[in-house]
Amino acid sequence: MRRLFALFALIAALLGPGMLAVAAQEATPEAGDSLLAGLGYPELVVTTDGTDFDIPEEIEAGRYRVVLENSGELSADLEFLQLPEGTTVDDLMTAFESQEFSVPDWFFETVFNGGPLSEPGETGDVILDLTPGEWIVNLYVYEDTDEGPSGEDSNLPKSIMVTGEMPTLDNPADVIAIELVEMAFVLPETITAGPQIWQITTTGEQPHHMILGQVPDGTTEEQVLELANAMFSP
Repeated sequence: MRRLFALFALIAALLGPGMLAVAAQEATPEAGDSLLAGLGYPELVVTTDGTDFDIPEEIEAGRYRVVLENSGELSADLEFLQLPEGTTVDDLMTAFESQEFSVPDWFFETVFNGGPLSEPGETGDVILDLTPGEWIVNLYVYEDTDEGPSGEDSNLPKSIMVTGEMPTLDNPADVIAIELVEMAFVLPETITAGPQIWQITTTGEQPHHMILGQVPDGTTEEQVLELANAMFSP
């Protein structure tokens, strides 16, 4: 299970609704330079040195630009989750620390809302809808290598209570909508090059993730599938 969650961190897993600035995260901009900053949503700024992170214990329900400022020496992944009734943080940590390449039954009932990634000394951001209720915010820090997360890593969960009612929200103009469903993606056939904002929504019945990467010219779908199968094999 540890390896499974490490892979999710490596590929910036987005298991739920959210928006990210595709080119902006790659460039790791300053907080004020992000494409997402111009959307005008309230900010939830989280700072970390890799050993702890600052986040309020309570916020109002709504859509937030979540900013992760990483001053540490390790890569950081901030994950927002809502656990199903009867599941505890201890259950979550046990799953994180397990060496088995399997997931517990409650995994498929958990709300995964994604979150920002940040390399050492840099800043990452996403737009997340935080609905009322208790959320578990987990900071996963890890040593990143060319072959993925390895060496030093740790999980640090905290609880945040989201209060009030969810406001009526309008989606910004000119975003690229991506839907994740069972064994398929719903996306435009062509996308114009350049900085852009993608809105990711899981409309299927199970958690999904999407890997975005550039491959050399001539790479085939079969080669990509072979690589993916190698990454996720036990």
